[in-house]
Amino acid sequence: MSRPGAGTRRPTGGGSATSIPPWLPVLVLLAGGFVAVRALMRHAAQRGVGVVDARRFKLHERGSYSCPAWRDRVARVLVRTGGVLAADDREAVQAFCDELASLSFIAEVGSPEVVWPDGLTVPLLYREPVACVRTGDFFLTVDGAGRALLGKSTVPHDAYGASLPVVGRPDYALDFVRPGDLLTEPQYSDGFAVASSMWDHMAPEDIAALGRMVIDASRETAPDGLPGGVVIDLEDRRRILFGRPPLVAGAPDQDPGGRAGELPLTQKWQNIAAAARALSEGTDWVLFDARWDVPEVILRGSEFDLTLASYAAGG
Repeated sequence: MSRPGAGTRRPTGGGSATSIPPWLPVLVLLAGGFVAVRALMRHAAQRGVGVVDARRFKLHERGSYSCPAWRDRVARVLVRTGGVLAADDREAVQAFCDELASLSFIAEVGSPEVVWPDGLTVPLLYREPVACVRTGDFFLTVDGAGRALLGKSTVPHDAYGASLPVVGRPDYALDFVRPGDLLTEPQYSDGFAVASSMWDHMAPEDIAALGRMVIDASRETAPDGLPGGVVIDLEDRRRILFGRPPLVAGAPDQDPGGRAGELPLTQKWQNIAAAARALSEGTDWVLFDARWDVPEVILRGSEFDLTLASYAAGG
């Protein structure tokens, strides 16, 4: 899943959008070295040196996002093996891989490969966050499926060159969310769908120009009473009226451009990206209505700015 630019997918698991395979956000290399000659492999096995010292390891990370807490958690799993792991003990190696797979931020664990005489490589695929949720005084990252991931922060996390949006009402904290929890309520799943769609359609520099944001998908109708109540609240009292959230992938009535009767998603995000660039160039707006072919904009300090609080907050 890639975030390098508008219209591109995030590199799945940290690879590129083209040729790099998706298995390379993390490569766990345990006390390894390469011995190419099979005779040496047999000799090493006979001498009993096919034992991995799990206290000696390297994490080779490639990808668009990584959290220090994830590296620390993987390291703890390695050390907790007791210090040694027989490379030819399939049950022990599988148990080790199963424990890695149980971590909230691991999407997949690849097939382990013995590196003789005393090494083991384990490819891991990280989950990819698209947003944050607030839990008490902290924020947790959440992937596109709504799974909360390990790694607390006192501010929304940065990723892909911008700040991850917070999903939820601005005044609402989820005290019960823990890493590994799956948030499937519509106000969250719809918010995550908007966040994922934003990363897929907008360049990181345009998202960064908008600043920190809260995606509120808790309302069914917009402030003007029309269907589609998703709003995106920004810093400095700015608000984007987004409309209906994208349909969840795989829904039987899915419209590739968005929901029927709505402006296609691509056009919506192109308009919002233009609004972000306008901010960067000094055009200060307070309300941007992205639901129409020609977006409606209220500039800061205009006569309509005085009515913004009652109009935009009315939903």
